[in-house]
Amino acid sequence: MKELLQQILGVLLEILSQQKLQLIPIDNFIRPDNWIDQRTAMHMTMRSERQLFRYVKNGNLITKKIGNSNVYLESSILNIVNKTA
Repeated sequence: MKELLQQILGVLLEILSQQKLQLIPIDNFIRPDNWIDQRTAMHMTMRSERQLFRYVKNGNLITKKIGNSNVYLESSILNIVNKTA
């Protein structure tokens, strides 16, 4: 009996996941922004630390300081990468 209920639950979960995939268009899916450390930001943008500071000063890059290090908002980094590509 327990195995039958587990099989039914598995089928129902599969149906539910298929319905969710059909109801949520991929283009409208919004994921939360991540904070990227300075070394990764420099690698993603192929810019130096000084150039990243200029982007912050000009308002093109969003940053915050956590402890002794700066972290950058991933979406602002991607905007810079897309503009320079």
